[in-house]
Amino acid sequence: RIPAILEPLTAVSASKHDAVQEQTYGSRLGEWVLETFAATTSFSITILTAIVSLFPAWKSPVWGLRFLGHYARMVFGPTAIIYLIASGLISGFVTTYFTFKFLPYSTYTQPLLVEDLLTALGFAMYRIFVPVLSCVLIAARCGAAVTSDIGGRQFGNQLAAMRTLGARPTFYLLTPIVWSFLIGTPILCYAAYYSAKYTSLVTFVLNDPVHGPDFWQMHFHRGLDVAGQFTYRGFGWLISKLLCCGFGIAVIAYYQGCKPKFSTTDVSRSVTATIL
Repeated sequence: RIPAILEPLTAVSASKHDAVQEQTYGSRLGEWVLETFAATTSFSITILTAIVSLFPAWKSPVWGLRFLGHYARMVFGPTAIIYLIASGLISGFVTTYFTFKFLPYSTYTQPLLVEDLLTALGFAMYRIFVPVLSCVLIAARCGAAVTSDIGGRQFGNQLAAMRTLGARPTFYLLTPIVWSFLIGTPILCYAAYYSAKYTSLVTFVLNDPVHGPDFWQMHFHRGLDVAGQFTYRGFGWLISKLLCCGFGIAVIAYYQGCKPKFSTTDVSRSVTATIL
């Protein structure tokens, strides 16, 4: 009789457990939906704020231009240009040397494929390889530098002091940062490209005594030159992608630096997050 008596109680307990579990799942789903909407809203506000900040709204143009010069030197100053030129030297040598070095049956295939290989190298360097590598290096070098600068200001309560004085950080800091990256990203990428291009020329001439620089010049740009056009084929598309990357790096670097900082470890973490 005891199991028979306890059976209804067990059923009631199981039903209550199921109801609680369903309520738990429901509350978790509700929290996830709310968090998703909050994150999406926050992201949208961040992007809109960055877009609005493209228009300078400086109460003091002198200080606005001073911050612009500060972040311009940080993003595409001499050391940054040298850094990207060095990456171009490496990429130009590696792509050209190893393309012809490890060509299967090079004795037979290289005379037949050398023109097409040079055309493919020129196209890949200009449209794919150098821009991708450059944007990664810009994020690693320039994005980290900007995040470290903003993170140091946040840790030292300088951003709070600016707000107290009526100087909005989004105008005096975000605006110069975004414009520095929009101007600097194409400059740095083209510095890396021309470095890679002429390194490719020297590497090809030194490793192929049969063909000279004129042969390289004619076939390297065959897939890029457009008759009657000053720029290479795909220039507009390339610049659009570089500007998007520069804008994204600028926004990420600024807002990672603006997160609350309670120690130097927090600054280091924000720098790492920006690079990632």
